[in-house]
Amino acid sequence: MGAQRDVLANDLRGHVALDMLSAATHLYALGPLEGLRGEVSIFDSVPSIARILGDTIATERTWKARACFLVWADVSDWTWRLLDPAPPDLDALEGPLAVLAREAGHDTEEPLPFVITGTSVEMTLHVLDKRDGLPHDAERHEQAKVRRTLRGEAVEPSGGDPARGRGAACRAGPKLASVSHHHDKETTMRLSARNIIKGKILEVKRGATTAHVRIDVGGGTVITSSITNEAVDELGLKSGDAAYAVIKASDVMVAKD
Repeated sequence: MGAQRDVLANDLRGHVALDMLSAATHLYALGPLEGLRGEVSIFDSVPSIARILGDTIATERTWKARACFLVWADVSDWTWRLLDPAPPDLDALEGPLAVLAREAGHDTEEPLPFVITGTSVEMTLHVLDKRDGLPHDAERHEQAKVRRTLRGEAVEPSGGDPARGRGAACRAGPKLASVSHHHDKETTMRLSARNIIKGKILEVKRGATTAHVRIDVGGGTVITSSITNEAVDELGLKSGDAAYAVIKASDVMVAKD
């Protein structure tokens, strides 16, 4: 929807009304806010507008905004892989992404959406904040970027195949903005989760369609996960294997004995 080249040719109008997309169920998108006064990012159909307010990045969950353009993908189900060793930066993702695309039968000539979750060693992100009132071009586009550096935070970058463009969006704690550089310690691909705990598989117990996988994560703690038998076969899980318990922590419940 729209194009970066139009923005660099001084077309800063809001061509995309976000509320027109509010009915989408699994939308991932990113783009500059109208007038280049912020960033639009959408993760699994949850919108967020990032703006610069004083010295901080402020975010708002709303569909009531317009974007100059959007790069988008509709993904209902991600296939994930653990990258070990983790790539040192965004450039190093190109090779693994190409391999995963071929394995999945994806047309390598088409854009490849991806999601990464992990903990940043260091990440530099930016939010556009154009205030000069001057005609826009590539040089002024760089000048309009307000950069911040994250260290040691849980992050969730999303974007397209880096071989075809560096556009990416990143959710990091309460912040949501564009990413220009990324390093992380533990990285999984196409996975929306906050906590990754390494352990050893104690048992894989199959049922008719579902298997219970028990993982010893140390300290006397065993985590049991229910996954499909098909997933067990695809991952080749068996007793004694090193594995990761990946916990999606979007909700926290409270219990009492």
